[in-house]
Amino acid sequence: NCFQANTISSALFLTAAAGNPIIASLSSSYGFEISWFKWFISALVPALCCLIAIPFVQSFLLTDRSFLNTSFDNSVIIDRYKQLGPMASREMLMLITFFALLFSWIFAHHILHPTASALIAVTFLLLNKVISWDDVIQDKAAWTTFIWLTTLLMLSSNLKELGVIDYMALSLTSKIPHMSTPI
Repeated sequence: NCFQANTISSALFLTAAAGNPIIASLSSSYGFEISWFKWFISALVPALCCLIAIPFVQSFLLTDRSFLNTSFDNSVIIDRYKQLGPMASREMLMLITFFALLFSWIFAHHILHPTASALIAVTFLLLNKVISWDDVIQDKAAWTTFIWLTTLLMLSSNLKELGVIDYMALSLTSKIPHMSTPI
């Protein structure tokens, strides 16, 4: 199922979901740095297990197996690829930008912040007319996520800076007698 694959790939890559960099940022505030590569290596085994298990569970345990008896002609796929023709220059620029951005996130994160890398990539795509400004502003879900996350991050960092989070944590732990606080 596409939903499960998206969820797994979002957990596999540090830059694939909005919450992942937040987790990495929070961990760095406690002295534990998580790079793109560390995140990937840590999530690789669970993600591969899930990517192997989910199709098996869906195909053999949850669905009717009669679909396995269908015949499929690969020539249809080959014909469709031939109809597509060679990659256009815009598609090639998109592919190059993708790999450059991935390289930057993995290896150059000490030199260039991942957000700056993404901004440079989007700017490059806009300047080369691979995407248009209308494409950027039409993604309402991305802008909504951006606004909510930045607002909540600013609010939480200010509450922590003012000591409200520590005060609430100490207040709550004093109400629960058998738990100790790491603060």
